[in-house]
Amino acid sequence: MKLFAFLLYFTLVLGIGVYFFFKTKNGGEKDYFLGGRSMGPWVTAMSAQASDMSGWLLMGFPGSIVAFGFGKMWIGIGLALGTIANWLIVAKRLRRFSSASGDAITIPEYLSNRFASKNPTLRIVCALVFLACFTVYTASGFKAGATLFVRVIPGIDNTQAAMLIFAAVLIIYTFLGGYKAVCYTDFFQGILMLIAIVSVPIIILCTQNIDYSAINNGFEGTKNVFITNPFKSSPQDIISGLAWGLGYFGMPHILVRFMGIRKASMIKKSATVGIIWVIISLGSAICIGYFGRLIFPGLIADGTTEEVF
Repeated sequence: MKLFAFLLYFTLVLGIGVYFFFKTKNGGEKDYFLGGRSMGPWVTAMSAQASDMSGWLLMGFPGSIVAFGFGKMWIGIGLALGTIANWLIVAKRLRRFSSASGDAITIPEYLSNRFASKNPTLRIVCALVFLACFTVYTASGFKAGATLFVRVIPGIDNTQAAMLIFAAVLIIYTFLGGYKAVCYTDFFQGILMLIAIVSVPIIILCTQNIDYSAINNGFEGTKNVFITNPFKSSPQDIISGLAWGLGYFGMPHILVRFMGIRKASMIKKSATVGIIWVIISLGSAICIGYFGRLIFPGLIADGTTEEVF
C-alpha cells in the first residue's frame, strides 16, 4: 500500500509535467521560465510555501523540537515573521518592478535591468550564490525524500538509489513542463502537506492516552532535557532562530513566485493564503515535536528524531 502511494504520487507529478509540456510546447522562454505571468493567487501562495518548507517542515523542524524542546520554536517564529514580511513588503513591488524592468523573468535579469547594468558581474555573482547555496538546499531536500522512502518502503534500504529516483522524477517534470509544472506540483504538494501535518496531532489527541508528565523521563541531567519554556532559551538561540526569517528576502524560488502571479492586485489574496498556511503548518509541526517527545523518546537515543512525523 505504501509503495502504491509513492507510485501514484510519482505518476501524478510526472503527469503534470507531461500535461504542461503539450499545453505550452509552443510558448517562449517567458512561458517556460515564468509561466507567462499567468499564475492565480492560490497556486502562487501554495507553491511558494510548499517549495519553501518542503521536507524540513515534516522532518527537520519537528525533529529539532523532539531533541531540544520549545527553544527551537524561535526558528518557526522567525520563519513566520519572515514569510509575512516577504509577502507584505516584497511581493507586490517585485511583481510590478520586474514587469516594468524589461519584463525580466529571472532575479539576475531583474537586478541587471533595474539598475541599468550592462556589466555581467552582477549576473555572475547571482549565479554563483545560487549555485553554492542551492546545491546544499536541494541536496537536503533529496536526502529528506530518500530517508522517507527507505524508511516506509519495506525491502528498500539503498538511500542513494532512492535519492536518484527522486532526482530523476523532479528533473523530468521540471524539464518537460517548466515553471507551470513546478508550480502546480508544489500546489498539490502544499495541500497534501497541510492535510497531513494538521491531521497527525489531531489523531494523536483522539487516539493516544498521553502521560504529559513524562516529557523528560530518562533525560534528566543530559543535554536532551526538553525546554518547555522558549523564553528560557539563550539570547543567542533566540536571535539566531528569529534570523532564519531574513533568508526569505533572497530566496529565488520564493521571489520568482511573486514575479509569476497574473496581477499585482492578486498579491493580497495570495499573501493571506500563504501566511495562514505557514502559521497553521508551523504550529502543527511544533505539536508533532511535542507529542513525539512523549510517545517516542527512543528517537533521541537512536539519533533518528527527524523521523518523528
